[in-house]
Amino acid sequence: QSTRRLRSRSTSVQRGRSSDPLLSEMECARRLSYCRWNDQKIMAEILRRHQSPPCTLQLDHEERTAWWRTRLAEGQRSGEPAALLAAIAGVRTIVQTNDSDWVLHKNLGQMLEAAGDLAGAFTEWERVSRMVPQYANVWYHLGNLLDEQGKSVQAEAQFRKALAIDPNMAEALSGLGLSLSAQGRFDEAFRIYARAIAANPDSIHAYINWGIGLAGRGQFEE
Repeated sequence: QSTRRLRSRSTSVQRGRSSDPLLSEMECARRLSYCRWNDQKIMAEILRRHQSPPCTLQLDHEERTAWWRTRLAEGQRSGEPAALLAAIAGVRTIVQTNDSDWVLHKNLGQMLEAAGDLAGAFTEWERVSRMVPQYANVWYHLGNLLDEQGKSVQAEAQFRKALAIDPNMAEALSGLGLSLSAQGRFDEAFRIYARAIAANPDSIHAYINWGIGLAGRGQFEE
């Protein structure tokens, strides 16, 4: 009897699935606000990761690297201002119909930031912060946007929120150091950069920001 019930339940599920219309790849991408700009970001990340082991140990590593670089170069037009603005317009339409989807607001915020619309990007990331305040990355982005506008004190508060959630977030540590340096608090900043590098020895921005801070104090050799 138990087996008959399970079989009956399974059949009803299968019938339900078969009657649901399947979305096309294009419609799935539209609803997810996925566009060629996202393709570029993904390809750039793949190429970056391809430069580290175990990928560098592959016999055809050079050929694979050349292939990804060619693909990335061919898609550069998706990052042109006109193409990016058109993509943003499409994402705005999707966001309006799914205003409660924080991932869509995040995507829009990233695209607006890439387009140089810092105020618009900040608005979207603020919305994300209200929806998922436990997401450390949102506070990191808000800090970056504030720091780019010269609001270092406000930026510091956002970076510290990110670090309260994820104390070893190298990007947030590096951003915090930058905001402290902008306030003339170099010694604090240098300690923060050291933390960032300890958390992630490959944190390029921490090294760069630390070097800029030392140069600002005239410590050129260091």
